[in-house]
Amino acid sequence: MKWAVKSFAFLAVCLALTNASRAATVSYTINPDLSFLTMTGDVIGTAITPQAAGADIAYYQGTITGDLTAGVLTFSGGSVIDALPNPAGPFQLNTLPGEDNYGVLSGAIPVAFRNILMDITTGTVQHGVAPAGMDLPVNFTINSPLASGDDDDTTPNTTALLASLSTAGNVETLTIPILRNSGEGGALHIVLDGQLVASRVVPEPSSVALLGLGSVVSLGLAWRRRRSA
Repeated sequence: MKWAVKSFAFLAVCLALTNASRAATVSYTINPDLSFLTMTGDVIGTAITPQAAGADIAYYQGTITGDLTAGVLTFSGGSVIDALPNPAGPFQLNTLPGEDNYGVLSGAIPVAFRNILMDITTGTVQHGVAPAGMDLPVNFTINSPLASGDDDDTTPNTTALLASLSTAGNVETLTIPILRNSGEGGALHIVLDGQLVASRVVPEPSSVALLGLGSVVSLGLAWRRRRSA
């Protein structure tokens, strides 16, 4: 019987380690104090400048979702990356409904961006490696004498900076550098440059192993009691 209990314990540890390496859908909460994207670029060939101090920087909130396997986070959609209202606003032109995120000038012509919502539909991130194959679709509203209305586009993340995926205690922190260069060569050329920082609470590996071990040993002891009855 001792051999059986030891076998159950061994299997429990193996099972816990195997489960840790399997894909798991995870969700990270974005830290709006550390997650920001700065807007640069040009409109019809004229470089944009901020309407006011800070009008070209937006902070972000929401969630980042992916499948985590052996330290590699793979994206397939479902993230909600929401730009916060810019405290430097309201901006010109702000005649359409929504929350101002960026306010810039193309020469003397005002351009306002609002209701910015981003997703991550493809690609991977792992610690110490530049993000690979990431597509960043964005929905937004633009309002300007040059153009007005809702728009959306999908643009890759082309940063060469390294991502970070690290754990301290039971908190796992994800940092994704962003360089989103949209519409290059067109009338609207917008670059978003910065980072997204998000975290989640995870059980410590030792706790997971002990939980599995305790469960299987309990089953072994129950089996022994039934055999003795």
